[in-house]
Amino acid sequence: MVAVAAAAALLFTAAAPAGAVPSPFTGTWVGVDIDGSNLRLTIGGGPSPIVNLYDDGATVCSVNVPPDVPARARGMGGISGDTLFSNPTVFCLTPAPVDIGQFEYNLTAQPDGTLTDGLGVVYTRI
Repeated sequence: MVAVAAAAALLFTAAAPAGAVPSPFTGTWVGVDIDGSNLRLTIGGGPSPIVNLYDDGATVCSVNVPPDVPARARGMGGISGDTLFSNPTVFCLTPAPVDIGQFEYNLTAQPDGTLTDGLGVVYTRI
């Protein structure tokens, strides 16, 4: 009985520090872009998280090249309330990756635990 009580005490003391609030953004997310391509989003922790986005068929990269060229975007974000603001740099993943610049990419945490972007794409945590 004492061993059970000691084990239970260890479980409760191993929890997050008092006052720590988990971020609604941190983690890995998936969604379907408005063009039908698949999106994978990874957001780091902290007040200025690193934002990584992979699009397996980026429309912006498919101009003057074959369709379904993937893209990767990476940048640092900032959080204010239920919104994560970022301006990641986008690279088209052609045989010689092409930097096509930065874009405004903001995400809003929804009450149901999903994220939405400015185009209405819904991301679900995996």
